[in-house]
Amino acid sequence: MKAPLFVLKVPLILALFSLRATATDSTAFVIGKGNTKCEDELPTLSVAAENTVRSRADWDSYVEKYPLFVAAAADSKCSGCCDSEPLLRDLEVFVKDKAVFSYAEKNKKQKKIVRKEVKIVRVDLADKALVEKLAELGVWFPMGTTVLIVKEGRAFEYKGMWSDVNMLLHHLQRVANPVVTLTSEEKVLSFLDTSQASIWEDDYSGAALSPKGVIFDPERKMDKLAKLEGFNTRVVAFFFDKSEYAEEIKFLTSSALFLSSRYGLRIGLVTDQRLITKLKKSHPDLFFDVGMSVMVLRRYDGALMKLNVADA
Repeated sequence: MKAPLFVLKVPLILALFSLRATATDSTAFVIGKGNTKCEDELPTLSVAAENTVRSRADWDSYVEKYPLFVAAAADSKCSGCCDSEPLLRDLEVFVKDKAVFSYAEKNKKQKKIVRKEVKIVRVDLADKALVEKLAELGVWFPMGTTVLIVKEGRAFEYKGMWSDVNMLLHHLQRVANPVVTLTSEEKVLSFLDTSQASIWEDDYSGAALSPKGVIFDPERKMDKLAKLEGFNTRVVAFFFDKSEYAEEIKFLTSSALFLSSRYGLRIGLVTDQRLITKLKKSHPDLFFDVGMSVMVLRRYDGALMKLNVADA
């Protein structure tokens, strides 16, 4: 009973968070000038030229070896593909050293956390047969300038600006860690305070992708941009029994991944029973009178919405 209710209502409550800025808004994201004079580098271009995907087997190999990577277009007839070169060149500086920027993955055989390189690959869009094969997997390159973030074979289009790599780093961080685990009352209340910074503070530390805790975006440009959009919304799911709600947590994580490009939205999770009990006593407004599991949405205008995820 609870799973259908949750699956039906969660997309609705998430949809309430905001309307994105449109292309005609002064605050909408814009594409940088790029560098259109690189035809001599086509079709591979200079960044990650050695990692050009030329077959379905090549793509499958990258998906198998690298749980998180960035894919960009390369096409001998696409001078516009050059627009993303400065962005990828800046990203290359971060990913070249796994000690600075890498993806943490649990090694099943050794049963320990290992650091995986965040690879940059190019896809030869001049090969129409390859493009069709990738489209069958849900991997689309609608424009030559398209940059995709690929996690475990699932592709997410980067929709930020080309002029600042920090925006791409933020998106990578959100894909690597789509749901923030909140472990204290202070963090929960801070997370739900939409009057503060638009970008969750911990996201600046690069915690999900940087073993050394390298701080990116030191000028907090992302926060300024998100404030201009004006749609800062937070969602926190409280699940008192995480084993009972295992499927719901999977669904929530999948939804957060799908919404990873919505920079004004961040989703949190609390499964610590002691913390949930404490919060219900100190902040009963976050819960219903009956039940300990609830989904709370604090909208950009301060409005609080709740969804009862207990058995119906």
